[in-house]
Amino acid sequence: MPICGYLSDHRNLSTSADPSVLETIVEGCKSIPTWTFHSSSDVLVPVSHTDTVVEALNEAGVMELKYTRYDEAPDLPNFQEKGKGHACYELSFREHELYEWLLKRQRTEDGQRMQEGG
Repeated sequence: MPICGYLSDHRNLSTSADPSVLETIVEGCKSIPTWTFHSSSDVLVPVSHTDTVVEALNEAGVMELKYTRYDEAPDLPNFQEKGKGHACYELSFREHELYEWLLKRQRTEDGQRMQEGG
């Protein structure tokens, strides 16, 4: 459940012999249901970081992906201008569906994949 996810190499997304951070994230999330959150008003971590990951996960055919992209979010306390719009966790944790969604997920017996449980 990434919130305001940051890619350290977001400008270097090409494929190469050494996998980029994005490729590592995609590979690690292929079998994990993911619901990610970000705000368009975030000035600390631009929403383009999450947009890039979501696009790559969609292209990779990740098993389950949800993306909530808020137009605006509260400011991060004590960060003045740098924290504008970064506190979308305040909105994310108010999503009632989120808790039901989380509780329905469980690891398979092999511990490698996630699936919707009962």
